[in-house]
Amino acid sequence: MISKDERESKRQRGSYQKAKTAATQFKEKRTAKSLQKQMIKPNGSKAIKTAPQTTKTVKQSVSSAGQKIIKTSVKGTAKTATKSVKTAEMTSKMAIKTSQQTAKSVQKTAQATAKAAQKAVQAARTTAKATATAVKTAARATVTTVKAIIAATKALIAAIAAGGWVAVLIIIIVFCSVLP
Repeated sequence: MISKDERESKRQRGSYQKAKTAATQFKEKRTAKSLQKQMIKPNGSKAIKTAPQTTKTVKQSVSSAGQKIIKTSVKGTAKTATKSVKTAEMTSKMAIKTSQQTAKSVQKTAQATAKAAQKAVQAARTTAKATATAVKTAARATVTTVKAIIAATKALIAAIAAGGWVAVLIIIIVFCSVLP
């Protein structure tokens, strides 16, 4: 595919060639007319023959000097334009690659963050389950202990009511003296 700069360069070269051809043809016609005027004199005398200038000499002296300058500048311009296009292409490619790499790293970071969040949620759920189980177990143990205390108190009250309050009082005194 031809780039815009290359098309412009080709168009400029074509315009230059057309202008060069037209200038050469004009110079040739003017030279031929001047030669004809020199050959035919109005007083009828014989024409003096002069050495006609060859078109090659005119072409070489005028167009070759301009051609070197113009061709060099056109080639230089074309090369410069090509280099600038290549530089712009490389810059755009590098920008695209950089943005793609950035997008990939952002995506990977987002994935890693999502995984870490999922693991944190799972750990929180596990901890919550373990805590709930521990609380339930502690509540059951507390209820069982309270029930045992209530049963022991009932048995003590029944023993005291049955008349063995003296024996119960001695047991209580012994337990209280053992305990600090």
